[in-house]
Amino acid sequence: MNIDKICNYSNNCNLIFISPQVDELAGIVVGATVMVNILIVGPLTRALMNSTRTLGPTMAANNYEGILIYLTAPILGALAGSAQSLVFILLAG
Repeated sequence: MNIDKICNYSNNCNLIFISPQVDELAGIVVGATVMVNILIVGPLTRALMNSTRTLGPTMAANNYEGILIYLTAPILGALAGSAQSLVFILLAG
């Protein structure tokens, strides 16, 4: 479970720290993050990157164990990333 949290945090950080000066590298940074999640994190945790893709098999199997994290984590991650970005903006200016 901890590796999921670390990788989700790294996804949010990659999207926050891409500055306009390196916009040509933005695709490489995001693509590398997706590649690491697919090749390393997926086989280790059996986690899916698309939380809505999890909902169908969960409902079909009637096994709702752990579904709450898939539904709430994207919203909480976006809020945490926004708060972190706001802190950096306030500290810089």
